[in-house]
Amino acid sequence: MVLTAMFPPAHCSIKTANFAIITDISERMRQDAQIGKLHKVVEQSPVGVIITDARGTIEYVNPHLCDLTGYSSAEFIGQNPRLLHRQ
Repeated sequence: MVLTAMFPPAHCSIKTANFAIITDISERMRQDAQIGKLHKVVEQSPVGVIITDARGTIEYVNPHLCDLTGYSSAEFIGQNPRLLHRQ
């Protein structure tokens, strides 16, 4: 909810004017909660997870993949999944 108070110029007979803009954010909160659940699932997954962009560049790896490979997430980010074939 956003409330805004505006005051007219001094020469105006109206001393104050109040305006309210109310936005229902319940759908956004529901979506954020869903995203949080999905994030936990990926983070706690018993399998390795890699997320890449359309060009195949790694943007995310979950902790289990790091445990399996010995690479840190920083070593994965920005690389291509072919990195795993080098082992």
